[in-house]
Amino acid sequence: MALLVVAPLYLLAVTVAIRSNLFDFDKGALDAKDTKALWAFIGSGIAAAVTLTGLLVTANHNRQAERRLGLDTAVKGIALTHREDGSYAQKAVLAGALSTLVHLYHPVIAMRMLSATWREDAADTASAIWIIDEVLEDGTPESQIEAARLFYQHADQLCYASAGQYEFPAILEKKWPAKLPWDARLALLTGLPKFLTSKPKQWWTDGHHWICPLLEAVIKDDNDKSLKAFAHDMLERLLSDVEPSDAAHRLGNKKRTFSEMKKTIDDYTPKAGDRFTDAETQGLLARVQDWMEGKTL
Repeated sequence: MALLVVAPLYLLAVTVAIRSNLFDFDKGALDAKDTKALWAFIGSGIAAAVTLTGLLVTANHNRQAERRLGLDTAVKGIALTHREDGSYAQKAVLAGALSTLVHLYHPVIAMRMLSATWREDAADTASAIWIIDEVLEDGTPESQIEAARLFYQHADQLCYASAGQYEFPAILEKKWPAKLPWDARLALLTGLPKFLTSKPKQWWTDGHHWICPLLEAVIKDDNDKSLKAFAHDMLERLLSDVEPSDAAHRLGNKKRTFSEMKKTIDDYTPKAGDRFTDAETQGLLARVQDWMEGKTL
């Protein structure tokens, strides 16, 4: 912006200098006309410098004012999460305060607050997942990692007592977010088996295969071999109880049949070095296998 204002002034000054032969040093001492042109050139330069300085000072002042306003708003938002006696506010008030922090570009603060309040059962599940989804969609990389890890930590607490009733990030019902930071994608992916196996197969009134297109999308869309291998192995276990057919589930606006998803499994074979070898991730896949076999978890 400053350049757009100052550039014409410099152009005018240079034009005056050139047209007046100010830089023609072979003609000897400056006469009255040349001196006048020189002063015009110097005056234009000073005017441009003053203008630029003023613009920079104003812009810096505005940035500082915005930071102060944002910080004041964040402090007020945090204050709303507690009552005067130090206890947490009602869940509806707390959810509103946290969502306000997210929309005022303080997602990290919101995630830290949500982590503490959810752990102490001061945040309701529906609001927590909605806030996590907002951060996954439009947060900073740091806040997206924290949001995904919160999903992982609470993945086995997202299903209600009533069959088929659960909370789930909307972003994962539309696509696999392959552009999120790797740590965030890992937490989301490894949270899926915890989420799915938190209830028995018969609890899922629409069938447990609804999550399969998401796992297939990891195989197709992610660029990390370890994540693709984990998704492949989980998908292979979940589809072990169905035959290839035109029966389908959706991910966003895409319908994927059992035949198509089984072909994806057959076409992609992870290499031995691609798979996670730690006990935790291997334990999650073993849990899915036991769950599919109807074993008590």
